[in-house]
Amino acid sequence: MDTLSRLVAGGPTSSWSSVPPLRAVLELVQEAARRVGNLVELLTVLVACSILAALLQGLLYRFGICHQNGMIRSFFPRKDKRRKEWDWCRPIDWENQRVLITGGSSGIGFELARLFCEGMATRGPIKQLTIVGRDGTKLETAKAALIASRARASPRDGAEGLPLIETIQADVSTPSGVSRVFQNRRHCYDVVICCAGGALPGYFEEFTAEEFRAQMDCNYFSAVLVAQAAFREWKRAFIEEIVAKNNVRRGDVSIQLPRSAHRPRHIVFFSSMAAFAAIFGYSAYAPTKYALRGLAEALMYEGRPYGIGVSVVFPPDTLTPGFDAENQRKPPATKACSEFSAGAALDAEKVARTALEGITRRTYWITVGLDGYFLGALSAGFSPRGFGVLPILLLPILRCIVPYYVLRYHRIIARDTERRLREELRQSI
Repeated sequence: MDTLSRLVAGGPTSSWSSVPPLRAVLELVQEAARRVGNLVELLTVLVACSILAALLQGLLYRFGICHQNGMIRSFFPRKDKRRKEWDWCRPIDWENQRVLITGGSSGIGFELARLFCEGMATRGPIKQLTIVGRDGTKLETAKAALIASRARASPRDGAEGLPLIETIQADVSTPSGVSRVFQNRRHCYDVVICCAGGALPGYFEEFTAEEFRAQMDCNYFSAVLVAQAAFREWKRAFIEEIVAKNNVRRGDVSIQLPRSAHRPRHIVFFSSMAAFAAIFGYSAYAPTKYALRGLAEALMYEGRPYGIGVSVVFPPDTLTPGFDAENQRKPPATKACSEFSAGAALDAEKVARTALEGITRRTYWITVGLDGYFLGALSAGFSPRGFGVLPILLLPILRCIVPYYVLRYHRIIARDTERRLREELRQSI
């Protein structure tokens, strides 16, 4: 009756929310909702800033103001810090340098050699250019084309006839072939560029053991053996220079190795965007490029005390004779996934020019185009690439986009698998 009389009289009534324990819980829930709302707003602002920063960098890169592997040099020039002579990260002055390019008879390697001969992308003409290949006919054809490119280049003071072009026919995936490249030389190479390689796509269950080994020999051992031979020569020359400079005995353990060498030494590995994202059909090819990425990362730490720099290039699909041969046996799903994610293949000259710009700056991590930049930001991990703010801001956005591509890959692969199963069942009946 008391409750009924209070309702009729319009007096105050007790509610469940007025109970002290429940009221405390309600206040906690409201405070948590308010803080979650603030966090969502903060994340929204960060996402918006990341998108604007990405668009800004894309525009700056499009108009040549910002290099994709460097800082915005036009607006924020770095202070001229004093470095030791030939520091490991100092840009390369190509004048009077000796360059070795494996796989230089065709593809990206040949385009790099042509850029060196023309002298368009370097500060000065290099002294000697050595290209290595397995096919003697292709080597002679490439040499003739390089000589013609050198003749078309504008002659500089005392640079006529430079660089001296040398060809060596050897299989650098074997120790005997590497010995042919490095034996009986009066001078060491200054820059070694490992371009030899090729892709062998196909279905995993159809590969033979010989094809898996062939891919490792072609893409990995052709680079690791050449890099090891160059590293040994450079380390020996470095020690001899230190001993001669300090005028001490070789066995003196008190010698302290400086962080710089008398001449720049640099090793360049050509990996692939498949080392960022291994897609369907590359079960034999992608592991070799992942291995090159790991080799470059380990060698970067090991070579720095001796003034040896390391770069690793991640080119996308590139229009080369090797790419044409690859397409002849590429599964339809592999071709569809590549076209969906990366678009059309790029010109070899453009890829070579971008790579040479990064090598000149002695950049460790060299990607081509915005697709390569985004994949590199996603796959950086513990890699010693550039530590910019933009990749950190882009990471959550890019990670949210990845599931869309993965789902599309699964759909493309499912359709191709259904087609293959229908053909196999039709043949078995």
